Amino acid sequence: MINDERQALKRKRRNLWLMGGLFVWAIWATLPPGDLALDSECRPEGGPASVSAAIYGSWFWHRQLNAGLAEANRLAALPAQRMAQEEEERKKVDDRMNHLNKGDIRNAERDERQRREELEQRHRLFRLAWLAQCQAEIERHLE
Repeated sequence: MINDERQALKRKRRNLWLMGGLFVWAIWATLPPGDLALDSECRPEGGPASVSAAIYGSWFWHRQLNAGLAEANRLAALPAQRMAQEEEERKKVDDRMNHLNKGDIRNAERDERQRREELEQRHRLFRLAWLAQCQAEIERHLE
């Protein structure tokens, strides 16, 4: 009899721990994400983000606004950071090319670098335009 009571008590404790863990996990899974969780139309992307937006409302949208602004700032700072890195790389390449004294290779590398910079710039501009669109959509949700 005492053994049965102990077993029942153990099952109750285990069930309480499982339910508590499931409850904590459910809250954690639906917390508003700190990163952007929006699709191409600036709606919550995926199940957890949609549930979070439905449950937390303005908190979700504030977090998305902050994440969008942080990404926009990061993207805006990339050209300056990239220019400093490119200048350093350019000096190394120029030193190497001067040593080899082959102008054709230097021009090909410069052209390739320019094409790569143009693609990166197009991607940044596209992403910044999308972020501006989403910012307007987020602000509409916060009104």
